[in-house]
Amino acid sequence: MPLLGKTMNKNTKKYKNKDGISGVYSITNMKSDIVYVGESFNIEERWMSHIDELKKGKHHNKRLQTDWNIYGKENFKFEILEKLELEFICDGLPYEYKKCVLLIKEAEYIDKYDSYNNGYNAEYTVDEILVGNKDKELLNCLVNCIHIYKNNDNRIPDSICAYLQNNTD
Repeated sequence: MPLLGKTMNKNTKKYKNKDGISGVYSITNMKSDIVYVGESFNIEERWMSHIDELKKGKHHNKRLQTDWNIYGKENFKFEILEKLELEFICDGLPYEYKKCVLLIKEAEYIDKYDSYNNGYNAEYTVDEILVGNKDKELLNCLVNCIHIYKNNDNRIPDSICAYLQNNTD
């Protein structure tokens, strides 16, 4: 599969996306129905990265790596769960807001597939940001996005609702 021309420079917080599909995806073990949920500005490019790491035995998710080694590539299915046209949804907003939209949608699907408790997801990235363990630059942006999301009657993932109930007035 060819790469679709999306690159991201974390230092300048800019990205370009030419023909890449932004959204939420899953990697499913077809033998056990165990799921990993992820998000990306370019899903195909991210899948290629996952496959490359798995083939080399260097994937960050040890449980996924172990099952890949046991069952092989042919027993894993890669699917797009939701496409997000971020250029239209977040027109004119900076990178951080677009990333936060992806993270909120990812959390929805982690809840839906219960892939944190019973899947390959080792963390809720949103939760890690909210408690200050990860990418502190995104914290204010994420909180703002959650409030916008909440005020527009969109479903907020259970994990985020729990955080908001315990940490907001």
